[in-house]
Amino acid sequence: MTLPNKITIARILLIPLFVWLALDYIRDYQKDQEHEWERVLAFTVFAVAAISDGVDGYIARRYHQKSELGTFLDPLADKMLLISALILLSIRFKDGTPFDQLPLWLPVLVISRDVILRGLIAHPTNGRCTPPVSSRSSRASGTSSMASNSSASTSRRRRQRESWECQRRSIRALTPRPFPPTTGHYANFS
Repeated sequence: MTLPNKITIARILLIPLFVWLALDYIRDYQKDQEHEWERVLAFTVFAVAAISDGVDGYIARRYHQKSELGTFLDPLADKMLLISALILLSIRFKDGTPFDQLPLWLPVLVISRDVILRGLIAHPTNGRCTPPVSSRSSRASGTSSMASNSSASTSRRRRQRESWECQRRSIRALTPRPFPPTTGHYANFS
């Protein structure tokens, strides 16, 4: 397991801690026993989780530690952190909340957007489309000949074109089409 994957798993484990601290602070606020350190600690946990997103991405790119597990876990951790914060800030508690409330439609919009984009369009890990391979991973070392770099660049462009084509087909398959006319010029086409 690579270091970026370990950081991502740590970020996923920070999310329940953030939710628990925020809910505990809200409960104490409702009892007029709020502790400022709980709010600061909840914010700190959220900030550490958010910063670790950039750190693991940087490490994965810089040290060539990209993995299939990381391409799945990193967006999952991002969405879990974002959605948990949005839900906490938009819940209508019976006895009030110390935070300014977000409108209820905002988490619904974010969640539905993610469900539509991730669930309906072909995702690189679902087997229908393969992601383009990084140009650096497909190239030979710096001492290689110009021909191998040229060939790697050509294959990279081909893989990228295939990925775009696969995504275009997926989007086209989801686009509603009108029923073909049963009479007239177009009736003979099948």
